[in-house]
Amino acid sequence: MKNIVCPSGTESPWSGGTQSGYGPTPSWLAYQVRAPRRLAVKQGSSLGRIPLLLWLASQGLPLGRTLEPSKPTLIEDTYARSLALTSQASSLSSGLQVGFLAAVYLLAALVVAARLHQALRLLGRHPALPLLLLLVGASALWSNNSDKVLMNLVHHTGAVLIAMAAALRYQADPWRLPLEAGYALGLALAVQLLAVGVAPAYAIDWEGRWIGLTGQANTLGALALCGFWANLAAAFARPAERAQRRLVSAVLAALSAVAMIGANSVTSMLSAACLLAAMLYLRHSGGRVLAVAGLLAMPVVTMLVVTLASTVNLSSVAGAAGRSGDFSGRTAIWADGIEVITKRPLAGWSFDDHAYVIRHTGMQYTTYHDGYVDLAVDGGVLAVLLLLLLLAGAMRQQYQRQRLGRVLRAAALPFMLALLVYNTTEASFVSARNPMWILLLTLTLLGAARPLAVTPQAGVSERGRPDGAQG
Repeated sequence: MKNIVCPSGTESPWSGGTQSGYGPTPSWLAYQVRAPRRLAVKQGSSLGRIPLLLWLASQGLPLGRTLEPSKPTLIEDTYARSLALTSQASSLSSGLQVGFLAAVYLLAALVVAARLHQALRLLGRHPALPLLLLLVGASALWSNNSDKVLMNLVHHTGAVLIAMAAALRYQADPWRLPLEAGYALGLALAVQLLAVGVAPAYAIDWEGRWIGLTGQANTLGALALCGFWANLAAAFARPAERAQRRLVSAVLAALSAVAMIGANSVTSMLSAACLLAAMLYLRHSGGRVLAVAGLLAMPVVTMLVVTLASTVNLSSVAGAAGRSGDFSGRTAIWADGIEVITKRPLAGWSFDDHAYVIRHTGMQYTTYHDGYVDLAVDGGVLAVLLLLLLLAGAMRQQYQRQRLGRVLRAAALPFMLALLVYNTTEASFVSARNPMWILLLTLTLLGAARPLAVTPQAGVSERGRPDGAQG
């Protein structure tokens, strides 16, 4: 059979040939680095990446709010701000924000519609995801703020469309996902750091923590964590990348670390440390035990910490992780969250951004600072179980030969483990406007895809094929 010609004159990924500048390259590695151009054009529309990259690059911009000088925040101010952020009007207060999101969702929907059969096949491999969407929409039936729930359903559907469009695009070359996402997030972080330097009165809060244009130090920390992951994966985990691209990604990863430190987001920094450790560990191990342990242990450990911290002084343990004994005031919030969950444990209070709970229980914040508690308040035990099933499926496909998840394991598994850690004291699960959730959906759907079908040469052994390739 004839070899398929790859870009830059390389041989077919089946042939075990040589790529100029890199020396001998194993056939499976050549497949991971660069898919044949003809197949890429056929299998993935370049438009599919635009919604995701635009959405990531816009993170932190004040599209739907007015910038205000930093000042000490009083309790009554915090409560008033929470009421405003969760109100029905806040979602439609900015024509610019509405127009931008509508354009991004529409473009993603058009990409998905053009390849609907493939998109539905990816979605069908993770039934927990459509069930989560169904639960979000169904919660309008028992919500006291059904209009808000339906609006959030639109955003959640839009997030899935963005992730699905990107998954269809990057199926042709999965390692371009962290590379290009890293560039988009690096641009977003550069804008935030520029604001810190140019307008410190607005971009540094009264405690000296960097907030950029995001309005919250922890929000900047989460954005920086995403940028750190994407650029670290592109610089060090992506196989056989050009030295120039590695250098750019390494610089952007360092920029992300600076933003994290400036924001003084302890949760983000601890998650980044876990991410880095997992990425280094995977260089010498398959990580199956790490995946299973992380998925099973982190939710259990989190709920133990939440329960114990509400009743026992954990100062010595928390101090070792850079926390105060009450986890920076989180223990009281967690206790309130557990009390709210016990009143509606099965299906929660609805996905209305906690609007009803804030108004009728006096909750002062928009989040319970724990992803598992937050999700249980919204969707009860059902939502938490569906989330864990989604994560289990995403991790499982990283060890299946017929899935792209295996190709991206060195990048995807550390991110998912860091996400589990992050949600112990912050919240990003099932949050349609959070970059961590969008990236998780993209990695999950992309990992469910099969590698592009390439006809192998005669005489090439099974060991010479890319992971999951079809023979």
